Amino acid sequence: MQPVRIAAFDYDDTIINGQSGALIGLYLCRRRLLPYRAALKLAGWGARYKLRLPHNQAQARELVFTRLRNYTPAEVEVIMADFHREILVPRVRRDARAEIERRRAEGCFLLIVSASFSCVIRPACAYLGMDGYVATHMALDEHGRYTGRVSGAVTEGPAKAEGIRRFADERFGPGGWELAYAYGDHHSDRPMLKAAQHAFAVDADATLRRMARKQGWPQLEWR
Repeated sequence: MQPVRIAAFDYDDTIINGQSGALIGLYLCRRRLLPYRAALKLAGWGARYKLRLPHNQAQARELVFTRLRNYTPAEVEVIMADFHREILVPRVRRDARAEIERRRAEGCFLLIVSASFSCVIRPACAYLGMDGYVATHMALDEHGRYTGRVSGAVTEGPAKAEGIRRFADERFGPGGWELAYAYGDHHSDRPMLKAAQHAFAVDADATLRRMARKQGWPQLEWR
């Protein structure tokens, strides 16, 4: 039996144009669900990320969910679904859609692998017709409310490749799958890209462009 072929796509600045973490801060601020100061901190975090300066992935996510912990998970899901529909859907790149459809036509299992919140990636997964996702989960307390803390690790860097392995082993069994394709924009995506049979650097930062040239990975410009 042939192993399942997986095509893994990063989300921020790969499938969409922009960083969902920074965008959600502005969105929540406009809806008065996040103080203006906190939104500015998130915008600053986004700038540090883009400039490849030191940044704390968990801190940015906890800044958002500390404010959302007064809402039930069901209410948060509604907020995030609205955010996805209003802000993220218009930012989906047409070239990303086309590549997803090409891999679907090949029979690949389509996976979003993102450091963004699972409650943001779930509606994105459904909208794009993806088969699954690996994303960052936020912790719940004994009453089923968000604590404001990240559960486990943020899905970035080596955690992306490890997250794919755990997901696929559980879904298809060890040896029952292969990472055929991987797409990423940031140098922290390197472990996921190196694990793939075919890796693509999409609108890559300078560090990933150098890595792509060295590794022989195609460089794509998606619009």
